[in-house]
Amino acid sequence: MPDPDLFRERARRCRELLKVAVAPEVIDQLKVWSREFDADAHKVDDQMTAARRACDLIARSIAH
Repeated sequence: MPDPDLFRERARRCRELLKVAVAPEVIDQLKVWSREFDADAHKVDDQMTAARRACDLIARSIAH
């Protein structure tokens, strides 16, 4: 499973590059990538949370 921190770091880097970008098309693309990387990080976080919950449910059902 991908690491959500990797996506967060990429989003952060895009936001850093936005501070120095001057070409409108580059600015637009960096904004898109930043949002997409943030969304990917949230998606992976949600998947990891769901996987942990599923494991917990399985472990509890086995324990009973």
